[in-house]
Amino acid sequence: MQIKSSTTLRNDYGNISSLAHQTNEPIFITKNGEGDLVVMRRQVSGHINGHTRN
Repeated sequence: MQIKSSTTLRNDYGNISSLAHQTNEPIFITKNGEGDLVVMRRQVSGHINGHTRN
């Protein structure tokens, strides 16, 4: 499980995107030290939701 801050997402989106593609796992984003968002590859999200479109 990866946890990153919203500042990291804002300042280094490319690295977060690469990490999501490399690990195929969700990345949890915090805001002010609290859980806020989950970022994941679209393909992984589709499999979770039962959709397998590319």
